[in-house]
Amino acid sequence: MTKKQKIWLWVSLGIFVIPEIVWSPIVSLFYSFAQNSNNAQLLRSSFLYHPDNRNILTSILFLQFLGLLLTTILLIKLNLKLKKPILWLLIVFLFILTIITFFLFGFSVAFNGIG
Repeated sequence: MTKKQKIWLWVSLGIFVIPEIVWSPIVSLFYSFAQNSNNAQLLRSSFLYHPDNRNILTSILFLQFLGLLLTTILLIKLNLKLKKPILWLLIVFLFILTIITFFLFGFSVAFNGIG
């Protein structure tokens, strides 16, 4: 892996990890969708879930989606050269997380006017 690829890998990971540590939007939204009740609770309260801040939440979810997508693509390119099975497991996990983030971003855009 070249130095340029390593830098892009860390930047794309940072785009996902930093907002997730600070506000944890993906974990909280996925937790609220996974509950089987009419009164779903968030895992962790944040200013992002206030109806006035929907655009900020949508922007952060888009950045996280972009970071996960770039990380997954870079790891696929790396693993095509290395062919390590443990790296494929990480790639599959990141791909599933990318799909979840994409759907949460879609819900955030679709329900922007509700609330």
